Amino acid sequence: MPVRLGNVPFSDVVLATALTVLVAPVSFLAQAHQPQAGNTRLDAIAVVLMVAASAVLVLRRRYPVAVLAAVFALILTYFSLGYPNGPVWLTMIIAFVGATFAGKRLAAVVVGVIGFGAIPWFGYLIRHQKPPSIGGVLGVAAWVIVLFGVGEVVRIRRERSVAAARIRAEEARVRATEERLRMARELHDSLGHYLSLISVQSAVALNLNADLPEQARSALVAVKDASREGLRELRSALDVLRTDGEPVPRSPTLTLARLSELVARTSAAGLSVRAETLGQARPLPFSVDVAAYRIVQEALTNVTRHAGPATADVTVRYEGDRCDRPGRR
Repeated sequence: MPVRLGNVPFSDVVLATALTVLVAPVSFLAQAHQPQAGNTRLDAIAVVLMVAASAVLVLRRRYPVAVLAAVFALILTYFSLGYPNGPVWLTMIIAFVGATFAGKRLAAVVVGVIGFGAIPWFGYLIRHQKPPSIGGVLGVAAWVIVLFGVGEVVRIRRERSVAAARIRAEEARVRATEERLRMARELHDSLGHYLSLISVQSAVALNLNADLPEQARSALVAVKDASREGLRELRSALDVLRTDGEPVPRSPTLTLARLSELVARTSAAGLSVRAETLGQARPLPFSVDVAAYRIVQEALTNVTRHAGPATADVTVRYEGDRCDRPGRR
């Protein structure tokens, strides 16, 4: 995160301070190499104008148009008083690029056309010097275009960077949401299934066995109560994992017991499906049962999408202590 002083980036403070300290001394050195007649010698007013134009740049990000207008007015005053050229131009360039970078194109174009176009003529109009040459005018125009282009390029790159960061953050949020939902569904399907089964079976045992010993009855009541409490705790945990508005799953768990429904839906969508079960069907570990169903579901989805008119064969084979992966062709 960039270092800030209040609402102002630290880099802007450093830049404005450096220009405030350096522009005036360097301008005095530059004055010695400008012996043109009519130039006004740098004095206290010139220093105030240069310092003000440098210092106001500290606010260029928050108020790009106002800073550009202020710097333009100060530079216009500086050259209208006949002071010689120098690094004071840097303040104008930075304010111009800053306004372009902030997307204030109209203000930048107006200042570029009026300011950079008019100031080169001040020597001719005010100090009776030679008018600027065509090459000089074209050079100034080229600099304006280049500076405008630099500001636009930087602005576009920043916008793309911000957009990319926003997309990455959104993708990360979506992935986190999907992971929470996956965990919630898996917990509901697995733990909820078993806890519900324990609760129901213990209630059935109590109802069908009225003559149970008191100790056995107390144990079954404790099991039933504990399973119900476990279901309440599970629902509380799922509420934390589930995003706002995500409904609690109410439909039966998708296992191989519902394979016929999947085949029927897929056939209704236009795909010819033949399904068979080999061997003696038996209860499977819950995670295996759900995974087998999802493998078949994904396979049929891919065939429907990519195979065109086709026939799919689904075979579930129970052998010994395993359930083979459902086949397709």
